Amino acid sequence: MSEEKKKAFADVEDRFSRFMFGEPKENRESEEDKSRKDDGNPDEKLLKELDSLIKQAARIRRLLLKKQ
Repeated sequence: MSEEKKKAFADVEDRFSRFMFGEPKENRESEEDKSRKDDGNPDEKLLKELDSLIKQAARIRRLLLKKQ
């Protein structure tokens, strides 16, 4: 697997992990405050982020399957 693909996969994995398990407390509070200020609906923002992660994971999976 190329370095670019490894980096992309690690990035998606990291973002998904942060989404599922949360950030350290000091970072989490600031993110919650930002989401409230941005659109007033943090659930909608999380759904958009999850949708984006799912699309990225699907794209990476297709690339990995092509490689095999």
